Amino acid sequence: MSRRCLLSAIFVVAMTCGLYGTDPVVGTWKLDASHFKSSNGLSYVDGTIQAVDNGDGSLSLYYERVKADGTTIALRYTYRADGKDYPVSGGQSGLTVSRKAIGRNVFQTIWKVHGNVITSSRNSYSKDLKTLTNRADNVDEDGRRFTTVTVWTRKNSK
Repeated sequence: MSRRCLLSAIFVVAMTCGLYGTDPVVGTWKLDASHFKSSNGLSYVDGTIQAVDNGDGSLSLYYERVKADGTTIALRYTYRADGKDYPVSGGQSGLTVSRKAIGRNVFQTIWKVHGNVITSSRNSYSKDLKTLTNRADNVDEDGRRFTTVTVWTRKNSK
């Protein structure tokens, strides 16, 4: 292999590691309420995600949604995208979240309460990383299943 080919291969590997090394959620996101869909009539009128890379492989995330009736849901957690469960504050007792990459700019997020899955979602980021689409299968407090689609737009760079 020529020196030029070797340098090109190293560059490609370095770029790939850089692209996959940082979770694309880092930054500030705003809910696009006009694109929110729910199979059970749930409605959100506002929302924000703020995610910070802690520099040690973990991210801290603040997540807020405002329902049509004015009720606010605000959650905070620190996690790694390793598929392990991490505790969430601001939600119901026993709430945890896990996240892992399942493709380029695609992540799976699982929410549990006391070990029982309440939401399984797929988070897909556009190629330019300016749009996040979340498709989720959920279970409500009464055990009924419903789906949601939430679209977020990036408000600042990573």
